[in-house]
This record gives sequence, C-alpha cells and structure tokens, in this order.
Amino acid sequence: MLFQLLSSMAKKKWDKATSPRPPHTITPIKDLTQGSAIEINPVPLILSQGNGSSIKTIDRSMVIAVSEITQHSGRLFRCYLSQEEGAFLQFATSNSSLDILECRLFQPYDEIVPMWDNVEPGEDQDLSWSFWLADDPDPDVGGLIGCPIMPSKNDDLGEDGQPKFFQRSWLPSNKRILPFELNEHLISQSGDVTELKHLMMNYRRPLKGNQTEYLLVSCVESNDEASVNFWLGIDIQVSDLTVYAPATT
Repeated sequence: MLFQLLSSMAKKKWDKATSPRPPHTITPIKDLTQGSAIEINPVPLILSQGNGSSIKTIDRSMVIAVSEITQHSGRLFRCYLSQEEGAFLQFATSNSSLDILECRLFQPYDEIVPMWDNVEPGEDQDLSWSFWLADDPDPDVGGLIGCPIMPSKNDDLGEDGQPKFFQRSWLPSNKRILPFELNEHLISQSGDVTELKHLMMNYRRPLKGNQTEYLLVSCVESNDEASVNFWLGIDIQVSDLTVYAPATT
C-alpha cells in the first residue's frame, strides 16, 4: 500500500499552468526540500555492504516528498527519493532547533498486506493482523512488532545460511512492548498532503567495522488502507550528501 502510494507521488508533477506553486518544507539542510536533487556518496554504502549490510547504493535522486513526524523527544524529517520506491533520508532533530542529531538512509526491505484479523493454523500467519499487533507482553503471544527480536526475511540470510536477527533498539528488554504510535505529515512535490499513521518499532544489529544496520518496521495506515512495511537503514554523514536546490521556474 505505502510503496505504491509513494510510486504515484513520484509520477505526479506540479502543473504550474493550472495550480499555484506547492509549499516547500523547511528541513535541517539548506535547499533540501520537495523538488531538490540529491547525490549520496556511494563509498560508505559500499563499505557497509562489505561489512555485511544488505543496503544498496542509490543513484542521484529527486526529492518527491518531504514529511515531518513530531514526538515528545524531537522531530523526524523524511525526504523520500525518486530512484528507489520507498527509500528516504531521515534527519532527527530536537523540538527546539534544526540541529541534526542523527542522519540515516532507509531503503525498502519488504511490504506485507495482512487480510484478516486471524488465520487458521497452517495458513500464512503473517497475513493476519494479530500476528503483527496482538497486544500481549509475552513475546510468544503478542504481535511481532514490538517483540525483543525481529528476524530478517526468509531470503536474506547471513554468511552462515541462517536468518539475521535484529534486536529492538527502542526501550530494549526481554518483553514485548507496544509499538510507538506516530503520525507522519507528508507533502509531495505536487503539493498533495497525506497523513500516515504508524505503529512503529526500530531494531538494530551489529556489522563488522563497528557499523550498525537498522530494521525499521511499521504498520502504516492511510485512507482506510494499511500495510506492514520494513526498511533497512544505516547511519550516514551529512557531508556525504550533495544537494541541489529545486528549480525556481
């Protein structure tokens, strides 16, 4: 659901002949907003691959949408990229300034659209909402989003041929916790506004070279549609970004 929505945004451009210029979101980086072009230095991404990450290099992209998530601990800005459906740069700041506390690149990893509240034994459990969201602190009973451990996809295995395992980085413990409920206000390059409701959790696993790979998991809801979305992420430096201001005409 979500990745298809973002794909539609990438195709829809501002029609200056029929509508006023859409708003540009102010982000923590000068000139980085809807319609900007951005290049990401491939070297740290290639190094991450060598250290065991499944992250990929990404070509020069346009920013097709910018969003903001406000929470008690600060703000998250997301700049969605044209060259990979669902990929985004995320910048974390405090609530009082635009000083960047964290910069990460996230790339789409998987999307599942559950169809039922529950399924019968023997059926695909991941097609039920209860598999992801059942409210119980016991990891063996509660939904997978919020559990202490999140496994990789079946086709993404480690060097030993076994699944990779990510540990919860938000409030780590041995119990399941409720996913974080976050609201994302997203404005596309054409000026369309979309509200996304997330039930989200972040996980991490160590790589070689003292690096970390993140797995962001969220039940995303918008316009009475919902999906479970997964992104892989790594930390990058702001200095690895080259930004080109959007055209003024």
